[in-house]
Amino acid sequence: MKRIFSIVSIISMVLFGLTVSSANGEGRTRTSVTTPDGKLLLPASESHDNLPQRTGKEHAYKDAWYSFSLTLDYPHYKNQVAYKDKSAAKQTLRRAKTYLDEVTVKGHDFSAASDLQRDPSWEKFGENLAKLQNRDFGESEILNDLNNAGALFLQVQRYDDEPSLRYLYEIISDLSRKLNGGSKFYGITRTYGNKSEAIHSYLESKLD
Repeated sequence: MKRIFSIVSIISMVLFGLTVSSANGEGRTRTSVTTPDGKLLLPASESHDNLPQRTGKEHAYKDAWYSFSLTLDYPHYKNQVAYKDKSAAKQTLRRAKTYLDEVTVKGHDFSAASDLQRDPSWEKFGENLAKLQNRDFGESEILNDLNNAGALFLQVQRYDDEPSLRYLYEIISDLSRKLNGGSKFYGITRTYGNKSEAIHSYLESKLD
Protein backbone atom coordinates (compact mmCIF):
# COMPACT_ATOMS: atom_id res chain seq x y z
CA MET A 1 0.00 0.00 0.00
CA LYS A 2 2.84 2.38 0.87
CA ARG A 3 4.46 1.60 -2.47
CA ILE A 4 1.25 2.39 -4.33
CA PHE A 5 0.89 5.65 -2.39
CA SER A 6 4.45 6.65 -3.31
CA ILE A 7 3.85 5.96 -6.99
CA VAL A 8 0.64 8.01 -6.93
CA SER A 9 2.47 10.88 -5.21
CA ILE A 10 5.24 10.87 -7.81
CA ILE A 11 2.72 10.86 -10.67
CA SER A 12 0.84 13.75 -9.05
CA MET A 13 4.03 15.78 -8.73
CA VAL A 14 4.94 15.15 -12.38
CA LEU A 15 1.48 16.17 -13.56
CA PHE A 16 1.59 19.31 -11.41
CA GLY A 17 4.97 20.23 -12.92
CA LEU A 18 3.62 19.80 -16.45
CA THR A 19 0.62 21.97 -15.61
CA VAL A 20 2.82 24.78 -14.29
CA SER A 21 5.11 24.54 -17.31
CA SER A 22 2.12 24.72 -19.65
CA ALA A 23 0.75 27.73 -17.81
CA ASN A 24 4.09 29.49 -18.07
CA GLY A 25 4.17 28.70 -21.76
CA GLU A 26 0.79 30.34 -22.18
CA GLY A 27 2.12 33.34 -20.32
CA ARG A 28 4.83 33.69 -22.92
CA THR A 29 2.69 33.18 -26.00
CA ARG A 30 -0.58 34.85 -25.07
CA THR A 31 0.94 38.31 -24.94
CA SER A 32 -0.85 40.24 -27.66
CA VAL A 33 -3.88 42.35 -26.84
CA THR A 34 -6.40 43.80 -29.26
CA THR A 35 -7.68 47.25 -28.30
CA PRO A 36 -11.32 48.30 -28.86
CA ASP A 37 -10.31 50.14 -32.04
CA GLY A 38 -8.73 47.02 -33.49
CA LYS A 39 -5.05 47.80 -32.88
CA LEU A 40 -2.76 44.95 -31.90
CA LEU A 41 -0.55 45.68 -28.89
CA LEU A 42 2.63 43.62 -28.64
CA PRO A 43 5.25 43.41 -25.87
CA ALA A 44 8.66 44.84 -26.61
CA SER A 45 10.42 41.66 -25.47
CA GLU A 46 8.64 39.33 -27.88
CA SER A 47 9.86 38.68 -31.40
CA HIS A 48 7.28 38.52 -34.21
CA ASP A 49 9.13 37.67 -37.38
CA ASN A 50 5.95 37.34 -39.42
CA LEU A 51 4.57 40.76 -38.50
CA PRO A 52 5.54 43.99 -40.28
CA GLN A 53 7.93 46.08 -38.21
CA ARG A 54 7.52 49.83 -37.81
CA THR A 55 10.95 51.29 -38.49
CA GLY A 56 10.16 54.92 -37.72
CA LYS A 57 12.02 55.86 -40.91
CA GLU A 58 9.11 56.99 -43.07
CA HIS A 59 10.89 60.30 -43.66
CA ALA A 60 14.50 59.15 -43.36
CA TYR A 61 15.18 60.59 -46.79
CA LYS A 62 14.65 64.09 -45.37
CA ASP A 63 17.30 63.40 -42.75
CA ALA A 64 19.67 62.30 -45.50
CA TRP A 65 19.00 65.47 -47.51
CA TYR A 66 19.50 67.59 -44.43
CA SER A 67 22.84 65.92 -43.71
CA PHE A 68 23.89 66.50 -47.31
CA SER A 69 22.91 70.17 -47.13
CA LEU A 70 25.32 70.62 -44.21
CA THR A 71 28.31 69.28 -46.13
CA LEU A 72 27.43 69.68 -49.84
CA ASP A 73 29.73 66.75 -50.48
CA TYR A 74 29.44 65.34 -54.01
CA PRO A 75 30.79 61.81 -54.51
CA HIS A 76 32.61 61.10 -57.75
CA TYR A 77 30.87 58.71 -60.14
CA LYS A 78 32.19 57.19 -63.35
CA ASN A 79 28.83 57.22 -65.12
CA GLN A 80 26.42 60.04 -65.76
CA VAL A 81 23.33 57.87 -65.41
CA ALA A 82 22.86 54.31 -64.20
CA TYR A 83 19.49 52.68 -63.69
CA LYS A 84 18.05 50.21 -61.26
CA ASP A 85 14.67 50.48 -62.98
CA LYS A 86 14.80 52.50 -66.19
CA SER A 87 11.07 52.47 -66.90
CA ALA A 88 10.15 53.52 -63.36
CA ALA A 89 12.83 56.23 -63.35
CA LYS A 90 11.52 57.84 -66.52
CA GLN A 91 7.91 57.61 -65.41
CA THR A 92 8.60 59.07 -61.96
CA LEU A 93 10.66 61.91 -63.45
CA ARG A 94 7.87 62.70 -65.89
CA ARG A 95 5.35 62.72 -63.04
CA ALA A 96 7.58 64.99 -60.94
CA LYS A 97 7.98 67.47 -63.80
CA THR A 98 4.23 67.50 -64.45
CA TYR A 99 3.59 68.32 -60.80
CA LEU A 100 6.13 71.17 -60.78
CA ASP A 101 4.71 72.49 -64.05
CA GLU A 102 1.33 72.80 -62.34
CA VAL A 103 2.77 74.37 -59.18
CA THR A 104 4.93 76.94 -60.99
CA VAL A 105 2.81 77.60 -64.09
CA LYS A 106 5.49 75.89 -66.18
CA GLY A 107 8.32 77.74 -64.53
CA HIS A 108 6.84 81.25 -64.63
CA ASP A 109 5.52 81.72 -61.07
CA PHE A 110 7.19 80.46 -57.89
CA SER A 111 4.97 82.20 -55.35
CA ALA A 112 3.40 78.86 -54.43
CA ALA A 113 6.47 78.20 -52.27
CA SER A 114 4.67 79.77 -49.32
CA ASP A 115 1.83 77.21 -49.43
CA LEU A 116 3.45 73.95 -50.46
CA GLN A 117 4.33 72.68 -47.00
CA ARG A 118 0.60 72.32 -46.31
CA ASP A 119 -0.07 70.48 -49.56
CA PRO A 120 -0.16 66.65 -49.37
CA SER A 121 0.89 66.56 -53.03
CA TRP A 122 4.14 68.26 -52.03
CA GLU A 123 4.91 65.43 -49.62
CA LYS A 124 4.18 62.93 -52.37
CA PHE A 125 6.55 64.82 -54.65
CA GLY A 126 9.27 64.51 -51.98
CA GLU A 127 8.62 60.78 -51.73
CA ASN A 128 9.01 60.50 -55.49
CA LEU A 129 12.35 62.31 -55.34
CA ALA A 130 13.51 59.83 -52.71
CA LYS A 131 12.26 56.94 -54.83
CA LEU A 132 14.26 58.20 -57.81
CA GLN A 133 17.37 58.48 -55.68
CA ASN A 134 17.11 55.24 -53.74
CA ARG A 135 15.21 52.81 -55.94
CA ASP A 136 15.17 53.90 -59.58
CA PHE A 137 18.69 55.18 -60.29
CA GLY A 138 21.96 53.43 -59.57
CA GLU A 139 25.40 54.76 -58.64
CA SER A 140 25.93 57.66 -61.03
CA GLU A 141 26.21 61.45 -61.25
CA ILE A 142 22.47 61.92 -61.35
CA LEU A 143 22.35 61.02 -57.65
CA ASN A 144 24.25 64.23 -56.91
CA ASP A 145 21.60 66.19 -58.80
CA LEU A 146 18.90 64.46 -56.78
CA ASN A 147 20.74 65.36 -53.57
CA ASN A 148 20.68 68.99 -54.71
CA ALA A 149 16.98 68.62 -55.45
CA GLY A 150 16.40 67.17 -51.99
CA ALA A 151 18.24 70.03 -50.27
CA LEU A 152 16.21 72.55 -52.28
CA PHE A 153 13.02 70.67 -51.38
CA LEU A 154 13.82 71.22 -47.70
CA GLN A 155 14.52 74.92 -48.25
CA VAL A 156 11.10 75.33 -49.83
CA GLN A 157 9.36 73.31 -47.16
CA ARG A 158 10.99 74.99 -44.19
CA TYR A 159 11.47 78.55 -45.38
CA ASP A 160 8.94 79.11 -48.21
CA ASP A 161 11.97 79.85 -50.39
CA GLU A 162 11.05 80.85 -53.95
CA PRO A 163 14.59 80.73 -55.43
CA SER A 164 14.90 77.16 -54.14
CA LEU A 165 11.65 76.23 -55.86
CA ARG A 166 12.94 77.77 -59.09
CA TYR A 167 16.21 75.81 -58.96
CA LEU A 168 14.29 72.66 -58.07
CA TYR A 169 12.03 73.17 -61.05
CA GLU A 170 15.02 73.65 -63.35
CA ILE A 171 16.79 70.51 -62.13
CA ILE A 172 13.76 68.26 -62.55
CA SER A 173 12.88 69.85 -65.90
CA ASP A 174 16.38 69.30 -67.29
CA LEU A 175 16.60 65.70 -66.10
CA SER A 176 13.13 64.81 -67.36
CA ARG A 177 13.61 66.47 -70.74
CA LYS A 178 16.99 64.84 -71.22
CA LEU A 179 15.78 61.35 -70.36
CA ASN A 180 12.22 61.56 -71.69
CA GLY A 181 12.76 63.93 -74.60
CA GLY A 182 12.61 67.69 -74.79
CA SER A 183 14.32 70.72 -76.28
CA LYS A 184 14.55 73.47 -73.66
CA PHE A 185 17.34 73.11 -71.11
CA TYR A 186 18.51 75.31 -68.27
CA GLY A 187 21.91 73.63 -68.11
CA ILE A 188 21.69 73.60 -64.33
CA THR A 189 22.40 69.92 -63.58
CA ARG A 190 25.72 68.29 -62.76
CA THR A 191 24.80 65.38 -65.01
CA TYR A 192 24.20 67.27 -68.23
CA GLY A 193 24.74 70.99 -67.70
CA ASN A 194 27.57 73.44 -67.12
CA LYS A 195 25.87 75.81 -64.65
CA SER A 196 25.48 73.53 -61.65
CA GLU A 197 27.89 75.66 -59.62
CA ALA A 198 25.08 78.21 -59.29
CA ILE A 199 23.05 75.73 -57.24
CA HIS A 200 26.06 74.75 -55.15
CA SER A 201 26.78 78.40 -54.38
CA TYR A 202 23.15 79.06 -53.51
CA LEU A 203 22.92 76.12 -51.13
CA GLU A 204 26.26 77.10 -49.63
CA SER A 205 24.90 80.57 -48.91
CA LYS A 206 22.19 78.96 -46.79
CA LEU A 207 24.83 77.59 -44.43
CA ASP A 208 25.76 81.09 -43.23
